[in-house]
Amino acid sequence: MRALLPILPLMAGCLPPIEPVELEVADVEPVALAFAAVQPDPPLALLEDPALWLPFDSECPSVAPSGPGRERWLGGCSLADGTAILGSLERSVGEDGTWVAGDGFQVIGPEGQVILQLDGAVEVVENGELIGLGASFTACGVARSCADGPVTADLALTLFPASGYPSRYDLTADGVVASPSLEPTAVYGAWSVDLAACALEPQSGSVALTGFAPYSLDFDGAVACDACGALGFEGLPAGQACARWLE
Repeated sequence: MRALLPILPLMAGCLPPIEPVELEVADVEPVALAFAAVQPDPPLALLEDPALWLPFDSECPSVAPSGPGRERWLGGCSLADGTAILGSLERSVGEDGTWVAGDGFQVIGPEGQVILQLDGAVEVVENGELIGLGASFTACGVARSCADGPVTADLALTLFPASGYPSRYDLTADGVVASPSLEPTAVYGAWSVDLAACALEPQSGSVALTGFAPYSLDFDGAVACDACGALGFEGLPAGQACARWLE
């Protein structure tokens, strides 16, 4: 075995250079969809006040306390304009965190279109400047239109510092997301956001995605705020992936 070692550097010097992978523009779309699905803004907005996203009249949905720090919205009713509300939605606020849970909850418009959906739960826990967000749900209507179909997610996110969110923070993401236009995709990464410096992409960081294909994406908003990151495919450079990543 020792006799081979001096030869290895010579062999490495003879290897051809790594050629970038050429991808079609459409190949960037699932990367953008997966990255958008792990953004913290929609679940945190829903946790803040679910009622902001609900239509109401005098009796539908009915609202009632369901325990200390808890409130519940019950569907199975219709509004005067024909909007139907199904299932139930519950929110709890306590010392151990805040959670929102939907049980078959849907808001369906007069024409039969789904406007809001939440089946599952979102929970947030704050520990000083650290925010921990856990989500396991099928949902639409807060950020992603239900016309595009619901997103199914099982995610663990952390944000730091809490005092900097939503303008300036570091985020880590780990989980799986899927939608009608995105097959189940594992997402793992960490990136830094500073909207005052660059509102188009993270300042730095990277994300790896596996499922539809093994992609990676590196952000460089601190150097070039152009909404373009370095895309990798199967470990090889694949050019630039451009989208408004923070929208």
